[in-house]
Amino acid sequence: MQTPVADMPRLAEWSQSHGLGWVRDDLYELPVIGHDGATIGQTAALRLVPSHGLGFAVMCNSEHSPSFRQDVLREVLDALGMPSWPRDGWEATKVPDRAIAGRYEATGMTIDVRIEDDRAHLTMRYDDFIAPGQVNETTFELVEGVDGRLRIRRDPDEPWLDVAFMRSADGKDVLYYHARAHLRVT
Repeated sequence: MQTPVADMPRLAEWSQSHGLGWVRDDLYELPVIGHDGATIGQTAALRLVPSHGLGFAVMCNSEHSPSFRQDVLREVLDALGMPSWPRDGWEATKVPDRAIAGRYEATGMTIDVRIEDDRAHLTMRYDDFIAPGQVNETTFELVEGVDGRLRIRRDPDEPWLDVAFMRSADGKDVLYYHARAHLRVT
């Protein structure tokens, strides 16, 4: 599970590669593995630091908890005297290239990327498996930073979340967000 089997774009504060379902990263030369998850109204993050025999989980009763989760994970690592992820000092600089605009889909989720005038937005629509027939929708601001990384956020009080647009080995356009690939359909 700790052996990399597939490289990933560097998204969010961690995620260098996949190792049999686990996301792995080297945090300041310290191997860390884990897995995040979310469902309607809940999010969770698990981190393991094998070299220190350490593991911890953060579970939240909220869909909108990335900043809280990140803060708790940093506090735990800081309290243990271990290096943690850098604080988010990232700054948006420009609207992304119009070539990424379109619709992307994965099972149960549709993502529309639109660029109009000087603003870019990413809208996620996903089926509510608890209440069949109900669709949830969230729109994010989408920007590119000086480092070339693309990020989204709902509002200025929330942290930026990374997304990546790439071409798969078989030539398909893919939007990569939160450890899931969404294929371009339009």
